[in-house]
Amino acid sequence: MRCLHYWLLVILLITLTTKAFAQPIGSEWIVPGQPYYKIPTAKAGSYQLTASHFQKTGFNLSTLDPRTIQLFHRGREQAIAITGEADGRFDPNDVLTFSGQANDGSPDSALYRPAILQPHPFYSLFSDTTYYFLTWRLGVQGLRQALKCIPSTAGVPAETRMVLTTEYPAGIIYPLGASASSGSILSHYDEGEGWTGPLVAQGQSYSVVLPLTEVIWVDSLPLRMQAWAAGRNARPHRVAWWVNGKRVGESVFENYQTGRFEVLLPVAELGKPDALTVVMEPLTEGDRVS
Repeated sequence: MRCLHYWLLVILLITLTTKAFAQPIGSEWIVPGQPYYKIPTAKAGSYQLTASHFQKTGFNLSTLDPRTIQLFHRGREQAIAITGEADGRFDPNDVLTFSGQANDGSPDSALYRPAILQPHPFYSLFSDTTYYFLTWRLGVQGLRQALKCIPSTAGVPAETRMVLTTEYPAGIIYPLGASASSGSILSHYDEGEGWTGPLVAQGQSYSVVLPLTEVIWVDSLPLRMQAWAAGRNARPHRVAWWVNGKRVGESVFENYQTGRFEVLLPVAELGKPDALTVVMEPLTEGDRVS
């Protein structure tokens, strides 16, 4: 009976080990020996590559089937469009188009322990530039953009985003309430650490203006506003939020946490302004936030 138990244990361990090694590690998109061209982007927009771009990097267009071209970003293949690729040649007038973006803070979440302590994922701590990787593989059809027909009466959502980067609070200094000269800071990234706007104390307020010039208004759809405030001292925080002169709510949080505030603004009450003026006001005596 003891031998039976022993062998069952060995089989179980082998099964668990095999499953552990089968887990994806994030580099599965890389094929050894296959060339990859690194394309930097630092702004959201539509990017185009022509035959001259490829020739400058040493592409042999005479042997390249454009239908096999693939574009990757952070390990995921991106849908692209190539005009004239149906004939299997990249001709001088053919164009490759893809939607690129600026870098954001998503990869930085790995620096925080745990990752949920990252104040927000909208802005990188290190660089505005991200990279796309272009390659091709014989016999493999690259991912292509699908054409969509959008009715002219359909509302198109628009987003306005502003990330303030005037200060970089160090997060929690231990023990709570200690200063940089009398306390300690963890080596990994901690709660409240990251780029914010300026420090605002109780009795002060801070405002930002968000342009809405590209918004397509739909009377039945409210405007969704999200805002964050980070605690800058070890105490309870209570922050009031104002939009275009009207108080729309409060956020309550502790110590160096990041307080998230969200509100739906009905179009009937808001009107259809060209901009929103958002005001943050700390309410508790001794409050310091940013």
